[in-house]
Amino acid sequence: DSNFAENPMPHGAVIAPDGRIWVGYYAYTDTLGMPNDTIPIKPIYVYNPDGTQADFSPIQVLSWADGRQDTMWNGCRGVALDNNGNILYSAYNDIWQINYQTGEPMGALYDFGGSITEAAVTADGYMFVTRVVPGGDPIWVFDISLGLPSTPTVAADWTDGLVNTINDGTNNVISRSVLVTSGGTDLYHGKIYGGTHNNGVIHYHSADGPEGTWQVEDILYREVMWGQILDWGPDSTIWVGSYWDVDEGDFTGYYALDPGAHYQIVNSIGTGQPFGVPYGSAIAGGDTIRAPRGVAFTDDGQTAYVCDFDGGRVSKFVYSTVSVDEEPVANVPLEFQLHQNYPNPFNPTTKISFDLFKEGHVKLTVYDVLGREVAVLVDKVLPVGQHVVDFDAHGLSSGMYIYTLQTDHKLVSKRMTLLK
Repeated sequence: DSNFAENPMPHGAVIAPDGRIWVGYYAYTDTLGMPNDTIPIKPIYVYNPDGTQADFSPIQVLSWADGRQDTMWNGCRGVALDNNGNILYSAYNDIWQINYQTGEPMGALYDFGGSITEAAVTADGYMFVTRVVPGGDPIWVFDISLGLPSTPTVAADWTDGLVNTINDGTNNVISRSVLVTSGGTDLYHGKIYGGTHNNGVIHYHSADGPEGTWQVEDILYREVMWGQILDWGPDSTIWVGSYWDVDEGDFTGYYALDPGAHYQIVNSIGTGQPFGVPYGSAIAGGDTIRAPRGVAFTDDGQTAYVCDFDGGRVSKFVYSTVSVDEEPVANVPLEFQLHQNYPNPFNPTTKISFDLFKEGHVKLTVYDVLGREVAVLVDKVLPVGQHVVDFDAHGLSSGMYIYTLQTDHKLVSKRMTLLK
């Protein structure tokens, strides 16, 4: 990974059709000179793939054709693409539609009555959005196939655009994002701050699409994962960012769920901040993600731009394959690292990979949640490199297991789930 951009509190990223990376920040990152004063602002940053900024970046002020100006002083709450690849930028209780080629405003809805989530849009232009703290408000469904109002309009007054609401009680949760399938039949709503083992991702389904009746299908990973942020990834995977301030045994970091495989975890990015490590503590490893707030993938799925709110950076990750046997691949790791097993949850076999930056004695052990040793997978000297070991859980009961990698200098553990 590499630090692609560093500013306080990044809160969303997308890649526009021209390949530029749009990033919004919740914190003040710039100032704007006024006739008699200088005010802090929170501009939109637009980066080229090489890290330089577009010629219209940073966007400090949105200037409308009628002379109106919107100064970017509200913190970003999420960045999404509409059905034409233009930008939908949530900033506190407003949402702007911005031309991805020029940075000029195209339409806007103002004053949702409170801070709003990142929006989600279907292929034919239905937009889903709700409030971070709903207070009884629904998930709103707007038809923006012709765009948001070109004359900025208060959200409650745009009755021509509102086509549906989802308000069955399950949506009344604290959240930061929603995600909808391109066809508009499945909706995912992240749930956070729900209490111990009561978070996850709410899955809704409507056989008749955006304007139909929505019903809850399931709450995914309710007991072990926060639905902090939701984004689409390669091959229609759902990437879920889970926060660091969670319960013991919960997932932290970014994980990919595969809807075509019963929402099994099929990939991950970086290393989540371990449970019990106080906020602000130094953590070894440049890929540690404290507070996920958005991930955006290139069209080929090979590069990801990852927002870490508490870490104050947007990191660039490049996909690389690893060996499927115990022999190291050619790449030489720069640090010691234990990766999340794949797949996870699993039944009954999974692969555990780890990186060694120096030769040494390695012991890889699996324990149950009571701390009893289940299996010793490796106990010998291994060379520098990336290693992958198979774990076969035939004969074991469903549940959570801990796998621990110990070397001469370090010990690290991760969790995995066996589902039979």
